[in-house]
Amino acid sequence: MLDSHRHSVFFLLCVATSSLANASMTLAQLPNVLPTQETQQPPPKLKPERSTGEWKQDVTERLASTKAEIEALKQEEADPPQSVTRQYEALTRIELLLTQLVSEKSKEEKLDVEQEKLQSELDELIQDGLEGDPSFRRLDEVREELRSQRRRFKRSEDKAEAAVTALDTAEKEFRQRSSQRRQAQERSDDNNDDQKRQSLGEKLAAALRTSEVAEAVVALRKQESINAKSALEIEKLQTRLLEETENRLAVVVTFSPAELDELFQEIDRQEDDLKKRLARFESAAEPRIRYVEEQWINAQRKLDAATEGKQDLQERVNAFELEYQALRNIPSLLRMQIDRLAEDRKIWRARQWVFVERPDGTTVLKWAENSKDTLSQLEREQRKEDFEIDELEEQLDAVEDRLKEAVENSVAAVELQKQTGNLRGLLRYHEDGLRSIKSSIWLHERLLDELRGDTLATTARDQLQAVWNGISSAWNYELTKFGEGANERSVTVQKVVTALLIFCAGFIFSRALSRALGKQVLRRLDIDPSASATIQSLFYYVLLLTFSLVALNIAKVPLTAFTVLGGAVALGIGFGSQNIINNFISGLILLAERPVKVGDLIQLDQVNGESLYGNIEHIGARSTRVRTGSNLEIIVPNSSFLQNNVVNFTLSSDKVRTKVEVGVIYGSPTVTVTQLLRRAVIETGRVAKDPPPIILFKSFGDDSLVFEVHFWLRMRTMMDQMQIESAVRFRIDQLFREEGIVIAFPQRDVHLDTTSPLAIQVIESDQKTAR
Repeated sequence: MLDSHRHSVFFLLCVATSSLANASMTLAQLPNVLPTQETQQPPPKLKPERSTGEWKQDVTERLASTKAEIEALKQEEADPPQSVTRQYEALTRIELLLTQLVSEKSKEEKLDVEQEKLQSELDELIQDGLEGDPSFRRLDEVREELRSQRRRFKRSEDKAEAAVTALDTAEKEFRQRSSQRRQAQERSDDNNDDQKRQSLGEKLAAALRTSEVAEAVVALRKQESINAKSALEIEKLQTRLLEETENRLAVVVTFSPAELDELFQEIDRQEDDLKKRLARFESAAEPRIRYVEEQWINAQRKLDAATEGKQDLQERVNAFELEYQALRNIPSLLRMQIDRLAEDRKIWRARQWVFVERPDGTTVLKWAENSKDTLSQLEREQRKEDFEIDELEEQLDAVEDRLKEAVENSVAAVELQKQTGNLRGLLRYHEDGLRSIKSSIWLHERLLDELRGDTLATTARDQLQAVWNGISSAWNYELTKFGEGANERSVTVQKVVTALLIFCAGFIFSRALSRALGKQVLRRLDIDPSASATIQSLFYYVLLLTFSLVALNIAKVPLTAFTVLGGAVALGIGFGSQNIINNFISGLILLAERPVKVGDLIQLDQVNGESLYGNIEHIGARSTRVRTGSNLEIIVPNSSFLQNNVVNFTLSSDKVRTKVEVGVIYGSPTVTVTQLLRRAVIETGRVAKDPPPIILFKSFGDDSLVFEVHFWLRMRTMMDQMQIESAVRFRIDQLFREEGIVIAFPQRDVHLDTTSPLAIQVIESDQKTAR
């Protein structure tokens, strides 16, 4: 153990010496731990700058030395010091990071070569132009590749952003670790206490380890970021190359009838091949279908009647069932592919017409609508084929699993092989159908893209111009006019819409500004919340009125236009809107006079036949929102506050007097009861001290001496009063129990008025039971 301790001390001293010798490096060379101070060698000094290879070699040597030291200590049956173990773990991680860094550097070289190659191809394309035959099919291929390339470019952008983020995180971690290392180095250098030397040395070694690990992580993340940017630049060059190719092809390509004929010939070859396969299949399918159906029925009957060998018969039934399904489904799959080829021929002709002749707008809309409908149908067929293929693959996997478990050359194995063949054949036909569907989808998508593209620019401009003319005519349509002569003004759709937009914007802005006034200005001025709510509401109405007038002025709508309308509205208000106006004016009176304010606790008479207790939450233009103690929100018309009696518990002060009544039995010490009641109220802690509580000996009751304790409390809700009264009652009960004072309860004396004495008889228990 002494040697182990000595190893740890010299190891830490060597680390500190190495750090002082090369402070510019993140981690100095850590020497081997030697058995005695006399044999210790000074650590080799690192170069101010080192390559990744030199760094990795240095780490490998230190790792080997540390591993040898650990193995030597284990052979001596001594536990390696924790500092040595952590040093080994840190060096292992650094070596792994540097290995990855070397790999990333080699990747950088490959990326540079690929980037130079793409740049050279782009320069040649720009300088020398296109090579090869500029066919429409080639333009299609380039455009499809360009779509895929743009998706790859987007993914490369995301990877580059992630690499930059990872580098920022690593650099922050490295700066933090470097700061810790420098602080540990300063504490170690300034230390003169031998007792603290070992502890400070351990902390310095730990800081050096984490700093070098962080440095390796930064180096790796930096190289990854460089590679990600290079990869992004490659994708950008590839995108530019394809875009340049597409642009040059679009200029020189002519979708000639000869090229269309070549496409039709290819479609004809595919169609002939499918028709021949269908004819061969149908010629041999009918008798085979009848035979398979009969065998299927017979095998099912044998299975139902069998008592042994059911597994073999079941596999035979499954084999005939699968073959029957294949014979029935394959012809329909082939016919669907033939029908799609016929539709593809129409789409190619439409694409050639769009590219060369530019059809009229009616034809374009018709084609676009048909293509959208066909695309929807094809997508449904694609989902169906995907589902069928997934089911067939699962079924094939299950059959192959059973085939592996079956005995070789057995009846079950033979039938399972038949099932496998049928499933694979049916799966192949479904996959061909899926490829046919995808090809048709691609064609329809390309046609839709071209219908929306530059080839229809003239037609689109004409349509847009017609639409714009219609919109402009409707926009300037005159709804009415006001005034006469030089003062005549017209009201158009434009003015009305402008006024409405300004009014809506003013409505939103007024609400936002009034809320900001209440939260930011009035709160800082330490204005009472109820007064703040009143000012906020009035400010909102003023702003809304101002914006309304501004909207009318901007829209050039004179106020005289509302003269006749205003008279009609006033007449209608007089007869049909009395309650609304009454409540609105009442709301203004409430905001100005403030008999009730936001937050007040009120009692409103006869709301739904009973008194209402609650706190006012909001005073609106027509109604006031009151929240009861049961958390119910009640909307009360503003006129109710002016027409009915309203009790405002908190109008000028929230201090309210209440009482608690208690009765004690006759013979109780009244002075003590009075003292205890006063003490109960004071000790509750929630009762106002000024005015002091008043205890009254109220009356001599039928069953008790009745006392009342009156006290003051601050009440914002009805629950405040009930909680404080309950607390006082709890305290009274506790103090009375401690003093032995009994709270009275109702008692009754029964007097019997009889003319003769009552006879009393004692009955034994057994006689009573017998009765």
